[in-house]
Amino acid sequence: MMSLTLKPASASVARRTVRSEVVSQPARSRRHLCTRALLGPDGKPGADGAKKKFITREEEPEQYWSSKGEQDGANPLKDPLAIIGILAIFFPFIFLAVAVAAGYIDLSVYR
Repeated sequence: MMSLTLKPASASVARRTVRSEVVSQPARSRRHLCTRALLGPDGKPGADGAKKKFITREEEPEQYWSSKGEQDGANPLKDPLAIIGILAIFFPFIFLAVAVAAGYIDLSVYR
């Protein structure tokens, strides 16, 4: 038969007798680590002195702000996503009105 002896946890773990010294201090080193993106208005580094160019409404192409349906002059409510969005907005109110009419919600408490 094999006998099993239990040892305390401190006996089976090798412990270090020499303490390690910490050279860096995290509180100080965090102050020095700061990342900045020094990009100019054109996206290239080092263009700090250049003036930022703004796009005016007249310079802006119309194609960026209109969809294909708007360019064709179609009705926006023919889009299924628009119909789903409108139904999603009004559904809770319709559901509440039906529940009040059917008597599932008692409004006499608020009188």
